Amino acid sequence: MTGNKQKVDTSINNRLLEIRKAKGLTQEEFANRIKISRSMIASIEEGRREVKDHLISLVCFTFAANKHWIKTGEGTMFDNPQNERLERIIYHFNNLDENSQDFILQHLDLLIEYRKKESIK
Repeated sequence: MTGNKQKVDTSINNRLLEIRKAKGLTQEEFANRIKISRSMIASIEEGRREVKDHLISLVCFTFAANKHWIKTGEGTMFDNPQNERLERIIYHFNNLDENSQDFILQHLDLLIEYRKKESIK
């Protein structure tokens, strides 16, 4: 009866693994960002679980990944590679407590003010 079991196309699974590694995330961190379990990520990466369109959409939205690349391997991995720095800042900022966030914002305001004054000179 094993003939009835569908084989999982692991190329999409492998591309999701590539995205996770490109972002420098553990399975746990990657799973938390897209709100699924770490065990599901492990199953996907090991080729034991088929990747559904809903999951692909979550990965694309969360990491600015290119849906066409995930499905076919054609094109670039990310839609907007220039936004990776911003994504990293947002991720780390969101993991700070409120006092630390305020500290960062105050210093960012000071930096912007300083840069404006420097550009006037």
